[in-house]
Amino acid sequence: MKIPKRRKKSLLLFFLLLLFIFTPWQTAKSQVSFSVEPSTVRAVLPSGGAKSGILKVLTRSPRKIRIKVYGGDWKYSDVQNGIRAYLPPKSTSLSCLDWITFSPAETVIAPYGVGQINYTINAPAGAQGSRYAVLFIETSMFDESKVSAYQTEVAKQTVTLNLRLAVLFCVEVKNTIKRAIDLAKFTVAKSKNKNAILIASDLKNVGNADIKVSGAFHIMGQDGKIYARGKFNDIYTLPGDSGKINAGWKEILPKGNYNLVITLSLGKTTEEEASSRTPVITREAEIEIGDNGEVIKLGEFK
Repeated sequence: MKIPKRRKKSLLLFFLLLLFIFTPWQTAKSQVSFSVEPSTVRAVLPSGGAKSGILKVLTRSPRKIRIKVYGGDWKYSDVQNGIRAYLPPKSTSLSCLDWITFSPAETVIAPYGVGQINYTINAPAGAQGSRYAVLFIETSMFDESKVSAYQTEVAKQTVTLNLRLAVLFCVEVKNTIKRAIDLAKFTVAKSKNKNAILIASDLKNVGNADIKVSGAFHIMGQDGKIYARGKFNDIYTLPGDSGKINAGWKEILPKGNYNLVITLSLGKTTEEEASSRTPVITREAEIEIGDNGEVIKLGEFK
């Protein structure tokens, strides 16, 4: 079908207008880039004590950017795999947002420059355990100074996109931290569809601090030989959180009696603390395997 010339001109003008409107936004999008150091602040301070620090905002943008800073809360997702959910301020009983002051709340950073956010954490007298919060560093992807008022209004009505980085705060009150978990409903069974041995347990953080639970198991025969071994999934929890650990062995075990040994480490949930001393717990139980690899008996975990 042949398109009339008048309609061709109208379509051309329409696409040129779209290009005119959205090109500044796309340019802004490609040029805005910044980072914050550090990405996690883990502070240990005495009850009634204070600690101050600096967040550095580094921009790789060829033009100045405006940032704003504001606070919120966070928790781990229900699957406890390390993914965090961000919440409005004072959403949890573990929030320490009231303990944190910062400045400035807004600032402009020069092209390829470094901005600075000052913060202070004040632990109230009598505080115990750990508390958590987040500071967001946000900048708009749309630079109003580069476009006309009309283009700005059109872009705002069409799409609003901001770049936002989160800085986690984990605050521990000195000499009050306890990292502990409860394990319940241990199961050791042969898979219904495969020869695999499946091991699982419910888990709850009953301490007063964040815990990353990671661990492994091995199954040892009466002859001292290791017949199976494997790793559990990592679980990330805050105090009061629950999760489930799972592990398995893909091969069938010969008939006989074995010892199942489970070792779990209770570490902090941030990478910055990977080198710190980590509590370890061990559980052991006797298991009996039948003719077809099924678990006939599971003893009490000790």
